[in-house]
Amino acid sequence: MLRAGVIAGIAFTIALVVASFLLPIIYPKPDLKYTANFLHMMFSLPYQDYDLKPEAAKALDLIFLLHADHEQNCSTATVRMVASSRANLFASAAAGVVGTGGFTPV
Repeated sequence: MLRAGVIAGIAFTIALVVASFLLPIIYPKPDLKYTANFLHMMFSLPYQDYDLKPEAAKALDLIFLLHADHEQNCSTATVRMVASSRANLFASAAAGVVGTGGFTPV
């Protein structure tokens, strides 16, 4: 019998994959750096650009650095494995987030 947390994780992952096919594609801007572009592509709408806050970009830079420096933990390995199958960003990130849940005894 599946635990409620596992079922919720699976439902969340399915919702993210479905949503990734329904959202419009936002293309990167060549004048923005990596993290600023990531925020722009995640939160902009086709008719309105995301109001980029430098503090958010700097914080996300540090999060990315910390995550990259963490080497091959479960979520990093999972994201890389899912992304290597040419899955989209949302499916890869969802797999990594679900991978951080770990095992909890019943």
